[in-house]
Amino acid sequence: FNKMADEIERLVSSLKENEKERVGLLQELAHDLRTPVASLKNLMETFKENFTEMSGKTRDEVLSLAIEEIKYFERLMEDLLFLGQVMEPKYHTQSTDVIFSEVLDDQISVMKQKYPEVQVIVQMDSNVADQVVLGDEQLLRRMIRNGLENSFSFAKSEVEISVQKANGQSLQMCIRDNGPGLNAEALAS
Repeated sequence: FNKMADEIERLVSSLKENEKERVGLLQELAHDLRTPVASLKNLMETFKENFTEMSGKTRDEVLSLAIEEIKYFERLMEDLLFLGQVMEPKYHTQSTDVIFSEVLDDQISVMKQKYPEVQVIVQMDSNVADQVVLGDEQLLRRMIRNGLENSFSFAKSEVEISVQKANGQSLQMCIRDNGPGLNAEALAS
């Protein structure tokens, strides 16, 4: 009886922990959705309010940025489907070789279009330029984009990105901006 009671208690604890993780993942996805929704809304409002004054080139730029946000939504939906698959007992990860600098350059380009007033400084060790990492390319893009989006959206005028090898094998990326930073209460939460 005691063994059975201990096993039931362990299973209940495991279920509670899984539920906490599920809620955490849903909160992260909600956070991920908030930024592109706000961005897309601002782009469409700008387009609507300034359509007649915009040059053809500016209209194309606004529409291109909106399309990038829609593509980001598509990737988030794919991530939701991915989460559903991960919960399946038969799920196995499918990592591929990804050239880190290419993914980073793509995401920096998106941010430069979206935040043209922000200067970008990239410092990358020479031995990192063609560094291949093993992982899920879409999740890597999402991680980098989230970090850059947060930094660019709060930067006053500058974002600095540094990438270097750490411990001889892993890559370390640091993103800094000259924005207001987080107060102690925000950091604690």
